Amino acid sequence: MPSLSLQTLLVSSRPQLPSVSVDPRGFKAALQSLTQFLIEQEVQATLWLKLPKDDAWWTDVWTYGMQAEGCTLYTLGEQIGNPPENLAASLRPLATHQDDDLKREYLCMAIASNFLCVLLAVRNPPGTQPAADKRTIKLYCSTSGVAASAICEGLKNIVESSLPAPSSEGGEISDGSTLTDGTLTDDTPTDGTLACHAVCSQWDRCFPAAVLGCETLPLTESFLSWQLQKQESLRSQLSTYRSASKNESTHTLLPNFLSKAGQELQSPLTTIKTALTLLGSPTLKTAQRQRYLEMISTQCDRQKSLINGIINLLKIQTTPSPERQPIQLADIIPGIVSTYQPIAEERGIMLAYTIPPNLKAVLGVEPELKEVVIHLINNGIEITPKGGRLWVAATPHEGDLIALTVQDSGAGISPSEITQLFEPFYRNVIGKDGNTGSGLGLTLVQQLLKRMGGSIVVESIPNRGTTFTVLLPIHRVNATASTSAVKGHLSHSLSPNSSQTHLQKSSAHQAASIPNFPVSAASISSR
Repeated sequence: MPSLSLQTLLVSSRPQLPSVSVDPRGFKAALQSLTQFLIEQEVQATLWLKLPKDDAWWTDVWTYGMQAEGCTLYTLGEQIGNPPENLAASLRPLATHQDDDLKREYLCMAIASNFLCVLLAVRNPPGTQPAADKRTIKLYCSTSGVAASAICEGLKNIVESSLPAPSSEGGEISDGSTLTDGTLTDDTPTDGTLACHAVCSQWDRCFPAAVLGCETLPLTESFLSWQLQKQESLRSQLSTYRSASKNESTHTLLPNFLSKAGQELQSPLTTIKTALTLLGSPTLKTAQRQRYLEMISTQCDRQKSLINGIINLLKIQTTPSPERQPIQLADIIPGIVSTYQPIAEERGIMLAYTIPPNLKAVLGVEPELKEVVIHLINNGIEITPKGGRLWVAATPHEGDLIALTVQDSGAGISPSEITQLFEPFYRNVIGKDGNTGSGLGLTLVQQLLKRMGGSIVVESIPNRGTTFTVLLPIHRVNATASTSAVKGHLSHSLSPNSSQTHLQKSSAHQAASIPNFPVSAASISSR
């Protein structure tokens, strides 16, 4: 039987196509980058997928599938995570066979009317490289129609070779099923086999000749520019973070903090005093009186928020750091999201989360980590318009870290403002209710994460939204647990685990079953 290798066909069609040697984390980063681009550009693509079994590899795919209406996801073989029920209409599992060559290969190909990209990863055979070299994968990336055509040919070979051979006798099916009284017995071919038949019948629709024959699709250059912009943004933030780490101590108040705090505290008092003076006017109308009373109430809330925020920052600066403990994000994120779901629904915002339950525990202080998540979710609700989306997700990250992201579809933040977001009393947006908040929320978040050994970075695209990424260290049980979160996940011996991907629906019973977390005024004030 001829080899089913996709690499062989790809290299034959594009002999000059270079490969990059990466470790498993490098491949996962490329996969995550591709799905993020598809989400941000709202590309309705068909994805052809062959990935490792572990759920960590599928989280980004499920996130794309949940957010991209009209997408289709074809998966090859048994190597599939546990998809959310909401994806049933988009998912097409194909029961395909694998030879030894194909078992070493992993694929993510996106094809749409305006975009095309192939990611092919190939594990090096055992014993072919030094043990100290962790770059065990050759990664190919191409946006060429020629490369995609080669992969298309390989996929067709794989699918067709997996179909049962036509029966030579009526009533018998070559895979062992029997026909009795016009119906199939319990050995009826699986849905995956039927899906193979279905996709073969509409192969040309899955791989349009107009797309494969086009030299450059509209979004191809945008993808390259997007990658460069993302790298520059990360480089800039890393440079800023390193400079701040050298020049500031975690337990030292920022310059001019007390001076700024005094000015901020005086502002509400001045407004309240003015409103009280106007309330004493004998000619004041009822509507005006009500407006001044509401003004006083709003400024009192702002004053309380400022005071709580300042006190919380002073506590962080002047008290020892609590001992860090292992925390399972799957144990705390669902409860927080469910608590805030009614608020999001009231404002017409879809609130969702994706947390793989087999994610490694992180090191942190649970009450403080909850306060970080609460602020970021509430901040996202404040800046996301009606009909928008707010998504919370956790995935393994390079360097023995877990990345917890909170992504909104708001107006975004300009690059010039991102570097100022964490400064005390800085306000870059106004919430829907017109309240600018205390301006201390993100400062508090950054300080809490610093003393937990974590960090936070921001990525934003104007008119598309903002992503806050919290990086937390993985809890190491012993010396052997220092391997990365995804290292070794390319082994076929690993079994899949279920992934928690939920769109929060309105339910009084659900909300009542989730404990309420204490929230300080400072922690929920928007920027």
